[in-house]
Amino acid sequence: MIEGNKLIMHQMLRDMGREIVRQESPKKPGRRTRLWHYKDSFNVLRENVVNISFLVYTSFSFGHC
Repeated sequence: MIEGNKLIMHQMLRDMGREIVRQESPKKPGRRTRLWHYKDSFNVLRENVVNISFLVYTSFSFGHC
């Protein structure tokens, strides 16, 4: 849904998508297609456990729907 030039996503839909990605590799974040938590991102970059071909850092403000 778009309101006032802002894309709004229901919190449950967002959480469901994150869980799907987490299930790609529950114990090894470096094998996931996306990282949501800064600690996972930091550890993957620090430990150099993956070859990075594409890196995007975004800062989102998630409000309640």
